[in-house]
Amino acid sequence: MGTRALRANRAEPGSALGTFLLALGTLARLADSMAGTAPPLVALLQPRSRHTQGFSQSDAWDLPVQELAQLLPGARLEPRRNHTVCILEDADEAVAQRACARSILTHSLYAVAGCGACLQDALVESRAGPTSRVRVCVATLTVLDLRRPYLSRSEAAELVSGVAHALCALQGLPEGELAADTLLLDAGSHFTFARRVGVGLAGGAGVPGSRPRRRFAGVLGKFALKERPFCMATTMEPELAFLMASLAGVGPGARVLDACCGSGGLLLCAAALGAARLVGMDTDPEAIAGAASNFAFYSLGQPPEATVTLHLADILRPAASPALDGARGTFDAIVCDPPYGMATRVSAGGSVRATSVEPGQARVQVAEVTRALLQLALLALAPGGRLVFFLPLRGSDAHLDGAGVLALLQAWTPDELRSGLGLLISKKQTFSPTFARWLLVMER
Repeated sequence: MGTRALRANRAEPGSALGTFLLALGTLARLADSMAGTAPPLVALLQPRSRHTQGFSQSDAWDLPVQELAQLLPGARLEPRRNHTVCILEDADEAVAQRACARSILTHSLYAVAGCGACLQDALVESRAGPTSRVRVCVATLTVLDLRRPYLSRSEAAELVSGVAHALCALQGLPEGELAADTLLLDAGSHFTFARRVGVGLAGGAGVPGSRPRRRFAGVLGKFALKERPFCMATTMEPELAFLMASLAGVGPGARVLDACCGSGGLLLCAAALGAARLVGMDTDPEAIAGAASNFAFYSLGQPPEATVTLHLADILRPAASPALDGARGTFDAIVCDPPYGMATRVSAGGSVRATSVEPGQARVQVAEVTRALLQLALLALAPGGRLVFFLPLRGSDAHLDGAGVLALLQAWTPDELRSGLGLLISKKQTFSPTFARWLLVMER
């Protein structure tokens, strides 16, 4: 394939190369941002999974971008292609790498070396002008197409051959400083050369899958519910548990409290992110014992790296909880999935036990627990600490929008509780016409 053919493809989306579609948005904007600066970073984001499918059904899938924004304060994030790709500007590469490694909804991170409407243009370093070319090893080059995760070998080989021809046409240009190990394909026959610099907690090589399946990549396989010695029907799936811990700002050395810890799923994921002090509360002795067995199974929460303390305590009486003895105002984060007022099955060692709440009491219980949780946050969180929890809504409440949920919180809680906590994020997850829950992130 000659250079002339490669250049002709820039205006022919239906051509052979043009059918390989990626999703990096407007490459002209990307090229402008590279001029005279360090190369921008591009994050490939995880699509909805089986456990995040109910979020933002009528809106763009923006939870991955919101998670990155919490991990990269100050960086300018520009989502592309319905939030499947995000361009990171004003972000230090090392800082972005650490953020990617802590993100459950970021698949992988790339540093862009060059981009253009044809392969030859993309191989010229955009930040320095037409004075040098991107360093590429054709023999080890990876080709990725986000629109089609499973690119055939023949299709990839055709593109690699095109890269070799384009390099031959650029022999007069010396190699520059920027290297690339991946060719990313964009809609409209655009091309981007980049170097993979980071992988998310559940990321990896290749392209994120496009179907809403249950994920087991990375930490999600290690912490899968089926691997644990103790589980409850309400135990949070690890993907959502890691997301809640990430949105709460949990990292190395963090002090984390779960006021309705159950089997300890949220605290396990916080421990995996490096939390140093983990405190759990629950009214069920069997759940407390099961949570302890889960921590022992994963060898987490053990000195000197971390400590875990599990208390038999009631969230409805937060001031009397032993979890706060000498520790008021010292927690960096509270992550919690409060009771929903629904039937619960507990499974441990092959035995099953059922508990339930009368339907008429469900809304009253949710209101009481929410009020107690906000009170606990004011008592326990340090300034700047975060509360991340799910607010379950049933019946007509399930149809509330964001303004309606805010009004509901105002009706349920005294002014002095709400005034001490600022709402940062609110995202609705719909399960059925009569049941939904809101993921809320609040800051002290």
